Amino acid sequence: MILMQKRLYRSRDNHIIAGVCGGLADYFGLDPTLVRIGMAALVFFDGMGLIAYIVMALIVPKESMRVASPTQVVEANIEELAETAEELGERLEQTFTSTTRQTRAPRAVLGGAIVVLGTFLLLRNFNLMWWIDPRWLWPGVLILGGLAVIVHGMRRKI
Repeated sequence: MILMQKRLYRSRDNHIIAGVCGGLADYFGLDPTLVRIGMAALVFFDGMGLIAYIVMALIVPKESMRVASPTQVVEANIEELAETAEELGERLEQTFTSTTRQTRAPRAVLGGAIVVLGTFLLLRNFNLMWWIDPRWLWPGVLILGGLAVIVHGMRRKI
């Protein structure tokens, strides 16, 4: 009796970016959505999920790939990931260039808020914001944000 070895591949059919989560789901017999949620949690909570995803996208062969050496796998994966990144960049460019000025303003405000929040959290991790108490900061941010929306709305009517 010949036993077939189970191999890990990046999924060709069940993929969003590179097929890593789909391949892991196939290999372990799990729901791909659960694997994606787990990977996202690793990305957001300790950053290791992103590193693991990139490494796996580079070294794990695609399901349909038939190559002889690990070097060929990595070379083929790099080419494929470059094409995927280019396509994603083109889609993002189309998304942002096709929007009107009205829909860009909320995105810019949201983007700015995310940058400010990230900067605050980073500085707080280095203990550079020791003098700001978060219990007072977030209500203040909400009040200022609400005032900015009201003033912006009043300026439009004038």
